[in-house]
Amino acid sequence: MEGAKELGLDVTDVNNGIYQIAFNYFQATIKDGRRCSTAVAFLNPVKMRTNLTIWTETLATKIVFEEKKATAVEFLKSGENGVLYVNKEVILSAGPVASPQLLMLSGVGPKAHLEALGIPVLCDLPVGENMQDHVMMNMRNRGNGGGISKDILTSNGIEVAGFIKIKEDIPWPDIQVFYSPFYHHYGPNEKELCNFEDKFDEALEFTEIKEKIAEREGLSFYPGLLHPKSVGDLKLKSRNRLMIH
Repeated sequence: MEGAKELGLDVTDVNNGIYQIAFNYFQATIKDGRRCSTAVAFLNPVKMRTNLTIWTETLATKIVFEEKKATAVEFLKSGENGVLYVNKEVILSAGPVASPQLLMLSGVGPKAHLEALGIPVLCDLPVGENMQDHVMMNMRNRGNGGGISKDILTSNGIEVAGFIKIKEDIPWPDIQVFYSPFYHHYGPNEKELCNFEDKFDEALEFTEIKEKIAEREGLSFYPGLLHPKSVGDLKLKSRNRLMIH
């Protein structure tokens, strides 16, 4: 935060819409010192209501339509197939991968793609298109301290966030950055996951690198694209409704 001020950047509320070029402490869902998930915030207070049923370990496999109206949801629970019929509506909220997957498996999606897989087309829509990702890079710096800070459990993992712009002809930020007081380490497959290959550290085997990481304090810095130029799409690999490919 002091570094941002030194560079002439604002340290203020970053929730200012498209003009949020500023730095501040990272906002996290913490309540009473504990991580507060969506379930903790919204489901736990009302889970005893008689008009609410919560199922876990249940996989929705298909939305059933009559013409263009959703009338039921097929699912798999404890190895058994079932159907839930709808009185009013279906709210599909399964994320950027499973939501288009479920729609396409149910016959809602690009006509040519569904027909190629033998899925009856109910509605020809560009489901799965315009797929964008906020690509990030992990930049890390090992310190010379002795091991992980004693205050590690008092951190939410990301302490400071900032929004900056590197293009002069736009009024909004195009880069978001996160700062973490840890040297983030992603396990034995990190070279493959991060595409570092042998350039990660040619002088050391990965096991040696991992040991040296554990001995030192460090910090991590994540710049990420907010408006990526690259746009892709999501397609089904098969008609298998029990697997995300």
